Amino acid sequence: MRLNTLKFIFILLPFLAVCQNKEIERSLSFGFSFGKVLIHSKSIENIGTSNPKSISLNYYWRKTDIESYNKYSGLPALSTSLQYIDFQNNILQKGVIGSYSIHPSLLHSKIFEIDTRVGMGIAYLKNPYQSDNQAYSSPISTFLALGINSKFNISKKFQICLTGGINHISNGGLKLPNKGINWLESQFQLNYFISQKTDYKYFTNKYSNSKYNKTNFWKLYLFASSKNLITKPNQNKPILGIHLQYSHQVGRSNSLLYGIEHFLDYAQLVDNPLTSNNFHKTGLLIGHEFLWGSIHFNQQIGIYLHATPKGLSSWYHRWGLDYHCSNHIILGVNLLAHGVVAYFPDLRIGFTF
Repeated sequence: MRLNTLKFIFILLPFLAVCQNKEIERSLSFGFSFGKVLIHSKSIENIGTSNPKSISLNYYWRKTDIESYNKYSGLPALSTSLQYIDFQNNILQKGVIGSYSIHPSLLHSKIFEIDTRVGMGIAYLKNPYQSDNQAYSSPISTFLALGINSKFNISKKFQICLTGGINHISNGGLKLPNKGINWLESQFQLNYFISQKTDYKYFTNKYSNSKYNKTNFWKLYLFASSKNLITKPNQNKPILGIHLQYSHQVGRSNSLLYGIEHFLDYAQLVDNPLTSNNFHKTGLLIGHEFLWGSIHFNQQIGIYLHATPKGLSSWYHRWGLDYHCSNHIILGVNLLAHGVVAYFPDLRIGFTF
């Protein structure tokens, strides 16, 4: 437990280096939260009484120079968070979550602010491998978060933040059982600004006339994953795929996506040998992408172009985070899910043209 806590602290340290930049607005916050676990399957009804509580330490920063405004199509805040959570349940028990988030702005005034939160990280959970625990089977899992923040400025140095959102923990099917944990969360934070806070509108009014170039381009991804077998829980089989996508920019920070993908699910080949042809999976997708400079966050809905095995929906959705290393190379992570159940995560490399 101590070792994993140190690892998450280590994750935070590189970001603290930005404190040396005078054109960065930065703050520290302490928060506490309470929530309610959502039950989406009969197999996890035994965690229905779980009302998680947590405490967190958060570090926020926002670049305020013209180059950052043009790069990120605005001035979104970024944050890292270290969270200790108690699910208030003997099955789920306790854990530590380290995450990285981006906060695009929606509304700003001198007194009141609203921004959104899109987060991704790693969760260490204490109680895997138990026969009555169908929610998670590995101590290390992926953490995802979506939320909205309401902030009240009480001085140049202090700010109160009320946050609401939904969180998800899953290993993406790398080890079964893996129904995942979904919970609604409300959080209270007290923010302290290390440097004096500047009104957001000062910068947007100053930079609003700056020009930007709309870009439309194709993306070709190669992706890979590993999926735990249902019939042989101690074995994993690979998933290999290719994804072609067209991105059409419609604003400073938004694009529409259209895509097609094909992947080979070798776990399906073993778990359902009577439907071996279904280990070839092809889907059409449509979606949206937030453009934050070199970081792109996409959400897509897909449909398989073939019959699916019994119990597997024809519809699915994907969530992805891409980092554009250069004008032509992309590195990314993605999650494919059916409803609220994760099917598999993948790592991918992409090429733009």
